[in-house]
Amino acid sequence: MQIEVLCLEDDGSVTILKVEVAEGATVADALGSLSLGYSPADLGMYGFPLAEDQVLTAGNRIEVLRPLLIDPKMARRERAIAQAREIDRA
Repeated sequence: MQIEVLCLEDDGSVTILKVEVAEGATVADALGSLSLGYSPADLGMYGFPLAEDQVLTAGNRIEVLRPLLIDPKMARRERAIAQAREIDRA
Protein backbone atom coordinates (compact mmCIF):
# COMPACT_ATOMS: atom_id res chain seq x y z
CA MET A 1 0.00 0.00 0.00
CA GLN A 2 1.13 3.56 -0.58
CA ILE A 3 1.38 6.37 1.97
CA GLU A 4 2.83 9.88 1.90
CA VAL A 5 5.50 11.30 4.17
CA LEU A 6 5.48 15.08 4.39
CA CYS A 7 8.69 16.67 5.68
CA LEU A 8 8.93 20.30 6.71
CA GLU A 9 12.48 21.43 6.02
CA ASP A 10 14.46 23.97 8.04
CA ASP A 11 14.20 26.52 5.22
CA GLY A 12 10.39 26.32 5.25
CA SER A 13 10.06 24.18 2.15
CA VAL A 14 7.93 21.04 2.10
CA THR A 15 9.01 17.69 0.68
CA ILE A 16 6.39 15.03 -0.01
CA LEU A 17 7.61 11.46 -0.43
CA LYS A 18 5.43 8.60 -1.66
CA VAL A 19 6.37 5.40 0.19
CA GLU A 20 5.29 1.84 -0.44
CA VAL A 21 4.79 -0.11 2.82
CA ALA A 22 3.41 -3.54 3.65
CA GLU A 23 -0.08 -4.04 5.06
CA GLY A 24 0.02 -3.69 8.84
CA ALA A 25 3.13 -1.48 8.77
CA THR A 26 3.53 1.07 11.54
CA VAL A 27 4.74 4.65 11.42
CA ALA A 28 8.13 3.50 12.74
CA ASP A 29 8.37 0.90 9.96
CA ALA A 30 7.64 3.48 7.26
CA LEU A 31 10.05 6.09 8.61
CA GLY A 32 12.78 3.56 9.36
CA SER A 33 13.16 2.89 5.66
CA LEU A 34 13.71 6.61 4.95
CA SER A 35 16.50 7.40 7.45
CA LEU A 36 14.89 10.68 8.52
CA GLY A 37 16.05 12.43 11.66
CA TYR A 38 13.02 12.92 13.90
CA SER A 39 11.77 12.48 17.43
CA PRO A 40 8.40 10.92 18.26
CA ALA A 41 7.14 14.34 19.37
CA ASP A 42 7.72 15.62 15.81
CA LEU A 43 5.17 13.27 14.20
CA GLY A 44 1.64 14.07 13.14
CA MET A 45 -1.13 13.00 10.80
CA TYR A 46 -3.37 15.71 9.37
CA GLY A 47 -2.34 18.06 12.19
CA PHE A 48 -2.87 15.62 15.06
CA PRO A 49 -0.14 13.93 17.15
CA LEU A 50 0.88 10.50 15.90
CA ALA A 51 2.47 7.59 17.78
CA GLU A 52 5.23 5.51 16.22
CA ASP A 53 3.27 2.32 16.85
CA GLN A 54 0.21 3.56 14.91
CA VAL A 55 -0.73 1.05 12.19
CA LEU A 56 -1.01 2.71 8.78
CA THR A 57 -3.71 2.33 6.17
CA ALA A 58 -3.52 3.10 2.47
CA GLY A 59 -3.45 6.82 1.73
CA ASN A 60 -2.28 7.93 5.19
CA ARG A 61 0.02 10.95 5.39
CA ILE A 62 2.74 11.10 8.02
CA GLU A 63 3.92 14.61 8.84
CA VAL A 64 7.49 15.00 10.13
CA LEU A 65 7.42 18.41 11.77
CA ARG A 66 10.20 20.67 12.96
CA PRO A 67 10.23 22.17 16.45
CA LEU A 68 9.12 25.77 16.83
CA LEU A 69 11.96 28.27 16.83
CA ILE A 70 10.09 30.61 19.15
CA ASP A 71 7.01 30.28 21.33
CA PRO A 72 4.06 31.83 19.43
CA LYS A 73 2.94 33.72 22.56
CA MET A 74 6.41 35.20 22.94
CA ALA A 75 6.53 36.20 19.26
CA ARG A 76 3.15 37.93 19.55
CA ARG A 77 4.30 39.74 22.70
CA GLU A 78 7.49 40.93 20.99
CA ARG A 79 5.51 42.22 17.98
CA ALA A 80 3.14 44.12 20.28
CA ILE A 81 6.07 45.72 22.11
CA ALA A 82 7.69 46.72 18.79
CA GLN A 83 4.42 48.22 17.55
CA ALA A 84 4.01 50.16 20.78
CA ARG A 85 7.51 51.61 20.35
CA GLU A 86 6.67 52.68 16.80
CA ILE A 87 3.51 54.43 18.01
CA ASP A 88 5.45 56.21 20.75
CA ARG A 89 7.98 57.51 18.19
CA ALA A 90 5.26 58.94 15.95
